Amino acid sequence: MVYVYIDESGDLGLRCKECRYFIIAAVRINEERSNILLRRIPRKVRQKLLKKKMKELPELKFSNTPDIIRKKYLKMASEIDIEIYASILDKSNIDKAQKNDEIYRRLTKVILDKTLYEIKPNAELIITLDKCMTSRQREDLKVKLKQELKHIFNKTAKAEINHEDSKGKDALQVVDFICGAFGYKYNTAKQEGNSEMYVSLISKRIKFEEKI
Repeated sequence: MVYVYIDESGDLGLRCKECRYFIIAAVRINEERSNILLRRIPRKVRQKLLKKKMKELPELKFSNTPDIIRKKYLKMASEIDIEIYASILDKSNIDKAQKNDEIYRRLTKVILDKTLYEIKPNAELIITLDKCMTSRQREDLKVKLKQELKHIFNKTAKAEINHEDSKGKDALQVVDFICGAFGYKYNTAKQEGNSEMYVSLISKRIKFEEKI
């Protein structure tokens, strides 16, 4: 079984000057043990590092946690046998006539093409995306992604595609931190110090990082 988790950082709104880039990141896991280890990270962080006030948060995200928590998530993720892929869209290149869900779908296809490169055609896939967009848009995306998988593998792949709320999906919470690391690198306004400070913690796991 191959697991793929996909999340995004930034937004597709053209008015947000502080978010020049929209980022989609994917984490690929090739075996069950690593998938279990990834899912355990949020619980371990909560038990070891969180103060009482933070333990009351329903979900830890890159955007609402201090530096020590961000680094712990990323260091723990880097110790697991995972592969990280990131596509970074410069929003100045967006065709204003395109709808946001169309842009998101195109970027997701790009990241999947990179993520699933060299996977055996008979592999069984579980692809989990953060639950964004409307239900109709999600269903449309699911249909388009199945078509894309057929294109990648030249056959109908054994793929399960799910949209999940990250509050109930520990693995997606970890991917939020990974995606947030890229967001910090490319989007964080008035950065002081090293913009690579978070991405460097997972650098050995990054297989693809490219602006498009």
